[in-house]
Amino acid sequence: MRITLDGVCLIVASIILILYSLRISSLEILSISLLLLLIAWKSYREVKGYGDVSKHIEVSRKISRPYVEERDHVEVSIEVRNNSDRYIQRVEIEDIIPTLARPVESPVTGVSLPPRYIADLSYTLELTSPGRYDFSTVFLRLEDPLGIFVEEIAAYIPGSAVAIPKPAAFRETLEIASRSPGTWMRGKSFGGLYDFYGMRDYQYGDDARKIMWSVYARTGKLLVREDLSESRGRVVIIIDIPAVAWELGVPPRSVAEDLARISRGVIETMVRNYNVVDAVICEKYVARIIRGIWSGDRETIYTLYSNLKHYSGCESSYILYNSLKYIDIGPAHMAILVTSPLGLAYSDPEELVETMSMISKNIYVLLYNPPSIDSTYTRNFLEETIPMLTSMGWRVIAIQGITS
Repeated sequence: MRITLDGVCLIVASIILILYSLRISSLEILSISLLLLLIAWKSYREVKGYGDVSKHIEVSRKISRPYVEERDHVEVSIEVRNNSDRYIQRVEIEDIIPTLARPVESPVTGVSLPPRYIADLSYTLELTSPGRYDFSTVFLRLEDPLGIFVEEIAAYIPGSAVAIPKPAAFRETLEIASRSPGTWMRGKSFGGLYDFYGMRDYQYGDDARKIMWSVYARTGKLLVREDLSESRGRVVIIIDIPAVAWELGVPPRSVAEDLARISRGVIETMVRNYNVVDAVICEKYVARIIRGIWSGDRETIYTLYSNLKHYSGCESSYILYNSLKYIDIGPAHMAILVTSPLGLAYSDPEELVETMSMISKNIYVLLYNPPSIDSTYTRNFLEETIPMLTSMGWRVIAIQGITS
């Protein structure tokens, strides 16, 4: 329990009035000052009793939508239930909003809380930036009617909402898509089915209806049929967002946020071009792979960006590239690296070349170089790095600015 500034002013004023009344021998002023002290004492006793009541208060939080696109709104509601028999004169409810979220309505309210009563706080948040928004603490401040003393309760209620980045629009994705092997042609054979072409090993994201169950029953091996009218390419996208990239630029246009938008644009383009996409992203010290993003299960992309936490990301890009050796990715038709000069500078060149070459022989590097990190050092670094990568047959595409 603590005393508020109003309470301090009340008590100090009461003491001054007592001294003044004794000085001028005024019974009326003395009575008023003692009455003020009596009010403060009563408020103290009232709030002191709230200490036991706090054990019987339940707090819960509901978030209207766990996944939205950036700049969309989510509704957050807090419920506070008083399971005791004590009447709480006033309780202030405050939800601590995540970083980079903008409250459209105030996340604070004050209500009375009778016994067995449920008070609620509902407000709207705009998720201004892509990534995961983590909710944690709800503060309850139990007060007397005059707000002289406060008993504060911190309720830890974890929760999250994920803002999916809007796909960045840039013409270079069309060049990449034109080299993608994925195709889908409508048409039927005389038998009413697609023309049978052959069989291949099952890959995550394949249509279960194409599995050759009779072959599986005989051999125990999962194979799927391929038809003349269908061929899906497999693309691996590595998203290199180091933690320091959040410090470059001003949200919502920091380098980290723009890299997220570029990655979403590339994924959507490859999926629309009938590819199955596996994406790798790093959070702190761990790289995570999200498998099987395709047109029939686009919701998988939500899981990908739930690993993008504001001002977090990879501690170093070296962690991302080194971890690729230990993730069972397998060969792919194409590998696309979404990075920045900052990410390349924080990596080991030999490690980068070795691990990317394990994934695919057809490698694209989308190199985002915004003005916020443009410098003489960066230009010199890129003049040495880009020729080295292109000499190995990698295709390096420099991106200066994006729209989303």
